[in-house]
Order: sequence, then structure tokens, then C-alpha cells
Amino acid sequence: MNNAAFFGLVLAGGRSSRMGMNKAMLLIDGITLLQRSKALLSQVGVQQVLISGDSGLNGIPDVYPDSGPLGGIHAALLHVQHDLLVVPVDMPLLTCELLVSLIPDDPKVLVSYFRHHPLPLFIRYHDDVVAYLESVLSSDENKKIRGLFQAVPRLELPCPDESLMMNVNTPSQWADFTSQASK
Repeated sequence: MNNAAFFGLVLAGGRSSRMGMNKAMLLIDGITLLQRSKALLSQVGVQQVLISGDSGLNGIPDVYPDSGPLGGIHAALLHVQHDLLVVPVDMPLLTCELLVSLIPDDPKVLVSYFRHHPLPLFIRYHDDVVAYLESVLSSDENKKIRGLFQAVPRLELPCPDESLMMNVNTPSQWADFTSQASK
């Protein structure tokens, strides 16, 4: 599939404080979570894969440091001025098919996501999106992705497979994932 009109973004700029080590460097079958995320976005057919954060991974530094995923999304949108398909580095079960289903046909939809899951998401580069992000990130407001969903035209999709939405933030979650993956 040729989707050269948008870029991929791997959110990998966090501190991984709950994990105790950089989650992007955790290995599955000999490849890091970061490598896996980049390969997945490439399979979708993005124009280029970007990495958020300035954590030694050649990523795009946040304009507003320590602002979480919104800060990474904002910096990437400003950097490329194109639509983004955004994946967190710590969701190892995401699939190409799942991500493709996030890409909206309607150009008026500025953000699409799965119900009950703020990530992964598709986000359009649009003045309204950038203005909302600037407003939230430059203030003391709650910097949660869900606020964006209320601020711009959105498409909330049912998740086709909840089991693919597993997130690994802690050593125990990682251990659970690796024990399941080895079966």
C-alpha cells in the first residue's frame, strides 16, 4: 500500500521510569522494540519513519520537554508538516492490518483512534490540531491525548482485536509478554 502522503512516528522519547531501562531497546526475537515499530510502520507504507524524543535514538526533540506523547506528536508535526501514523514503542503486538484500519478516508477527520485506546492513532497536520497542541503544551493544562479527541473532528473506531493492544510498561508486564510470546 502506498501512503506516501503521511509519515510514521514511533513514540520512544519517554523516560521508561516504570520499566527501569529504555523500553525501545528491549529485544523480541533478536530485534529491539524500536526496530520492530519502525519495520511495522514501513510495512504500512509511510513516507518516512520518525522517532520522538531526544533519548540518543536520533529522535526529534520535544519543543515542550517532559510533555509526554502530546509533546512528541507536536514536535513531529512541526518537523515534517505532514499527517502522522503514531505508534508507541511499547505495544509489541500491533499489526500492519490494525494500523491501516486507522487511516481515515474522510479528509475532515483530524484524528482517528480505537475506542478505549489513545494509541496508536492517525493524526492530520492541520492548523486546528497544531493550535490545540500549542495551547495545551504551553499551559498547565492536562497533557493527555484524550483531550485532543474532544477538541478536533475525530473518528473513534471499535478495536478489531483487543489482545493486540497490550502495553509493556513494567518489568512484570514485560515478563508476562515474553512468557506468552515464547509459547
